[in-house]
Amino acid sequence: MAALVDLGRRTKEAPVQDIQTLTQAHRSAAIECLVLAFSADPLFRYAFPDPHTYLVGFMKFLRYCCRTSFDLNTAYASSDLRSVAIWSPPGERCEPNARKQLISATVPQHRQDALTEVFHQMDEVRPAFDHWYLSYLGVEPSAQGSGIGSVLMKWTLSIVDEAQLPAYLESSNPQNLTFYERHGFEAQDEIRCRNVPVITPMIRPPQPSKGRNG
Repeated sequence: MAALVDLGRRTKEAPVQDIQTLTQAHRSAAIECLVLAFSADPLFRYAFPDPHTYLVGFMKFLRYCCRTSFDLNTAYASSDLRSVAIWSPPGERCEPNARKQLISATVPQHRQDALTEVFHQMDEVRPAFDHWYLSYLGVEPSAQGSGIGSVLMKWTLSIVDEAQLPAYLESSNPQNLTFYERHGFEAQDEIRCRNVPVITPMIRPPQPSKGRNG
């Protein structure tokens, strides 16, 4: 599942940031950043509605969902670890039964069936052709509006462009659609399921490579 916290319009100059490929040593700090970043996300606050459930359950959820990206060196962050992007390369997908077990172990029981169903719908509409998949892009709240999310997005998309492949994500926050559109993503048909917040799949066609400093 890909989502982005609301970065809003830039309110200050983007700091100069080097982008780094994350290792297992960065894993805890990166996940902590994402937990802060998604604290107002409609989908994940539906899944984890109260503060304790969110902090404990979503942390466990992310540790599982992000593990392969750290193993494959496709997790990236700004040098200060205040913006984090978790990507999956072509061919990598979450195994549905394992995810169902994860939902059962972390999400309150009264939300499990609806959440399982919406993830199933996301699996159904995700493209079968090769693509890079953006699972999570988040900016720690005190850094939102600084532009570091855009810096990280541009840098990671340059990897996708070098491969001449499309990129794909699902946005769980309608306020972030314009951010993704500025980076070349195009909205697809919305996913609606019971009272779960609306999910918007988005795809970015292959772009000419400009290099990682382009």
